[in-house]
Amino acid sequence: MRRVVAGALALPALQALYSAVFGFLRVGISGEVHEILVTGPPWDTTACVRFTDRALGSDGAPVYENRAMILLKSRWGKVVSEEIFEDTERTAAFDRYLELNEPRVTPAALKSF
Repeated sequence: MRRVVAGALALPALQALYSAVFGFLRVGISGEVHEILVTGPPWDTTACVRFTDRALGSDGAPVYENRAMILLKSRWGKVVSEEIFEDTERTAAFDRYLELNEPRVTPAALKSF
């Protein structure tokens, strides 16, 4: 997924970010950051985050796991573009799982954010 953000990271963008984080918590997704890379001057910064996210079913067995990377470009602290690299087939399979099962918030998910 690629998204280009025009101008400053405004209130609607922040609301979308909070909505996404709480959406992850609602369905029990937890994550582990493996690496964060940042390079460039403030007027042309690139940041990359490599992570794994996962969710467990009510029996404690894994129902979702995905390795992903987010690439951000910013100028003077304002995000101007975002690219997300993930296995979209795994994401689609988890969406199908959620349609059939009640999402839940787990203590592990709360600790991961």
